[in-house]
Amino acid sequence: MNEWTFDDWWNEFQPIDNPFQSKPSFFVKMFETYGEELEYVQNQPADRVWTELDDNTIVNGYHIVNRFGYYVTREPWDEYTEVMDFNLR
Repeated sequence: MNEWTFDDWWNEFQPIDNPFQSKPSFFVKMFETYGEELEYVQNQPADRVWTELDDNTIVNGYHIVNRFGYYVTREPWDEYTEVMDFNLR
C-alpha cells in the first residue's frame, strides 16, 4: 500500500469539478450517491472513480457500502494504488 497524504492524492490524480454543483466549496469536487450525479460517476472510466467512505477515507474504485460520495479524477489509478486514512475534515 502506498502511503499518501490528501495533498499527494489531490495533486497526483487531480479530481475534476462536479458539473452539477454551482456553489463553490470543497464539495464542488464530490459527486452525490444518487440521481444524475451517480449516473455520471457510473459512466466514467472505472480507473478514474474514487469513493469517499463515511470514516473519512478515500479508496480507489466504485464502492456502495458506507459511501459518503464519489470523486472522478483526470489521472487514472492502477491496481497498486490505494489511498486511505485522510483527515478530510
